[in-house]
Amino acid sequence: KQLAETLVALSSSEVEANAGKLVSFIGAGGGVGSSQIAHNAAFHIARLFDAETAVLDLDLGFGTAALDFNIESPQHIASLLDDPERVDPSMLQRLMAKHGDNLYLLTAPPALDKAGDVAPVAVETLLAAARRTAGFVVADLPCVWLPWIQHVLDLSDEIVVTAAPRLHSLRHAKQIIDWACRERTTLTEIVSLEAEAINRFLQWGNLVAHSTSPSEVEAGCNSFAADLHSIARRIPGAGGAPQLPSL
Repeated sequence: KQLAETLVALSSSEVEANAGKLVSFIGAGGGVGSSQIAHNAAFHIARLFDAETAVLDLDLGFGTAALDFNIESPQHIASLLDDPERVDPSMLQRLMAKHGDNLYLLTAPPALDKAGDVAPVAVETLLAAARRTAGFVVADLPCVWLPWIQHVLDLSDEIVVTAAPRLHSLRHAKQIIDWACRERTTLTEIVSLEAEAINRFLQWGNLVAHSTSPSEVEAGCNSFAADLHSIARRIPGAGGAPQLPSL
């Protein structure tokens, strides 16, 4: 919920005419929960903010949107990427599954033999149509590094990188962030704040893992929450800190 609030706040001053906000989610390693966070964020944006939201499951081999929402789109996303010339907003809206009042899904193919390489121009055409269909477009990306993945990230208004507190995952997250800093200079300030938040998380995790004093852990949790509030207030365009739960 807090992530959804932050993404909506970031978009409030930057929404372009007739173009929805593209938010891409990518994991810094397998099994870190990127898809679950993407789907939950999309659900909350659609429900809490009454915003038309489209989820594009671009994990063509092992996408989980169909399972998480217990629904499949009438036509899977790979078939549209194979023939992008026929994609337009009205057709796309007909081919997406509807979940609730404002949430639309374009799910991954059910068979592995449908997965394959994607032309960057094809995914750009699909994303452009989706952005003319919904106010928010959530792109659920697989944890691979291919030209079309980079192209989606480059087109994105916001990028959410999910990492686990493990060395290899944090290393992969840093690689993605370093790329974003090189290719997307407007993200530098936000990336710096994200790095600060990660460092505070690691310090808090070390305290919880090694402390034997309940009062020390409680004080550390309260300090961690206060620091996250401070970091969130400094996010450009966020309009203040999201309401974090008390610890």
